[in-house]
Amino acid sequence: MAYHLMIFKQSTAIEPAIDLYLGSAHTVHLYWEAASFDIGLPTISAIMERADSEAGFCLSGATLIAFKVEVELLYKHWNSPQSGHELPPTHAALMRTVILALGDESFDNATLVIA
Repeated sequence: MAYHLMIFKQSTAIEPAIDLYLGSAHTVHLYWEAASFDIGLPTISAIMERADSEAGFCLSGATLIAFKVEVELLYKHWNSPQSGHELPPTHAALMRTVILALGDESFDNATLVIA
């Protein structure tokens, strides 16, 4: 299964302002979930479980702000010498894009969906 991360600027938007391909289940588990589990990031470490559930993976408001903080921490983890691994440039760019978008005031009422 492939996973996409979409950010809608407004809850009523039909088209996402951002649509990013996160990767296959293996890739999402390796670069997002496993590392997040290791450093204690509960939202990111459950991406696939939530995205594959009936309720889905949808965040807005305070939970979206918390997700942004988790992405920032995950990005810092991957860029620290202690991680012992290197994050592929495509995933580094994905994380930076999410961090920048969610830090932009025009995304204050955004909704993020992973499917």
